[in-house]
Amino acid sequence: MKRILQLGNIVSVIFVILANAVTATSSSLPSINNVSETYETLFSPASYAFSIWTLIFIMIALLAMYQ
Repeated sequence: MKRILQLGNIVSVIFVILANAVTATSSSLPSINNVSETYETLFSPASYAFSIWTLIFIMIALLAMYQ
């Protein structure tokens, strides 16, 4: 049972990373920059602020491998 849960974790991490990569590179979806320009807000984070997601995905992958 533990082995099944471990494999499920790894498959889930791979799916999440691939799904985010597909959405980020899809030409049919607007970019974050376009959406930010379309809808005015009091503040919009700088583009480099989204680079934190790289660290988050690395940590999720490491956690899945650790388990």
